Amino acid sequence: MAYPGEKIAARKKKPKILAVIDQNGCTGCEICLDVCPTACIVKVEDKTGLHPIGVCQVLYETCIGCKKCAQDCPWETITMFDTTVWEKENYELPA
Repeated sequence: MAYPGEKIAARKKKPKILAVIDQNGCTGCEICLDVCPTACIVKVEDKTGLHPIGVCQVLYETCIGCKKCAQDCPWETITMFDTTVWEKENYELPA
């Protein structure tokens, strides 16, 4: 587990899958932050205003596709997507 302020090593290659959080279902409980070994999940402001404590978001450039967040999310709001498909639909990730 990474700790706040701890430097995370760059990943060596793109993962086959990426975690994507549906922010409409996220309650901001932070369980995913606790289980993420690379600290690639952060808390952000909920732009809808439904969750004043914020919601969680994946930093895709550092996600390694380990599935821990998706497995532990009590709201089942984290889905693992094929990286190649996700990149084509959203943006190109750095190598």
